[in-house]
Amino acid sequence: MKGSAVSLFALVVAIGAVVLVLLREPVPAAVAHDATADESGIDDLDRRLVDIESDLARLAGEIASLREARSSGREPVSAVASRAGPLEERLETLEKLVAKDRAASQELLSSGSAETITGRKLGVRRREPDLDASIRTARDPAAAESDRLESFRRLRGSKLPGGTDARLQVLAPMVELGETSYASRHRAEVWRQFSGLGDPSLVTPLLNALRHDRSARVREEAAETLGDYVDDPAVREALEFAAGNDESYDVRAKANASLARKKR
Repeated sequence: MKGSAVSLFALVVAIGAVVLVLLREPVPAAVAHDATADESGIDDLDRRLVDIESDLARLAGEIASLREARSSGREPVSAVASRAGPLEERLETLEKLVAKDRAASQELLSSGSAETITGRKLGVRRREPDLDASIRTARDPAAAESDRLESFRRLRGSKLPGGTDARLQVLAPMVELGETSYASRHRAEVWRQFSGLGDPSLVTPLLNALRHDRSARVREEAAETLGDYVDDPAVREALEFAAGNDESYDVRAKANASLARKKR
């Protein structure tokens, strides 16, 4: 029991260190470049950083689930220890990804190939130069779902001139896509990209996705975004049920992580 507790504590500390490194290392405020600079590198870097943020949140949820299982006696110490091993391997992989992307970021900055980077930290994306075009594409039901989702991703972290979150401009059509798309990866991506918005109209569709979607990945993303509304009694009830009953371990872990969040 003692060895397992020490191992799990070390894993928690290691993840905390990674998160602190990511949040405390600023990217230079602005970098000039010529008009023909290639933007693909910074776009790829943006996506990888958001993916790493999601994986770190997933690890935190899994660790919370492990600690609960150990303390409640639902699983023997040996089982908890065997599950902690893969988590340590995933953490090591994430650390390598962080180091690689930090190096890539510095290379882009030193070569002047990034358009403009504005004091960005993990999970906060640069402003899209043409928000109107992204909004039009995301709203267009005739456009390919992949193109609509790419435009939606570009809106995350962007503000309209009055300071309004740009995602609010496409809230209704994106919710409809999340509820009707035949592709589970597209449904999951919709709920993922709504994370942090905090609009109350999202609660009902997110709860429906958590309770009824046949895809575990979709339910997992819904559970994570519902953490923005954890003070709502209906949301807490749904997350508690998912944490104890969903057939997917990842969904249960994400629900536990969302329950542990505090109101911002």
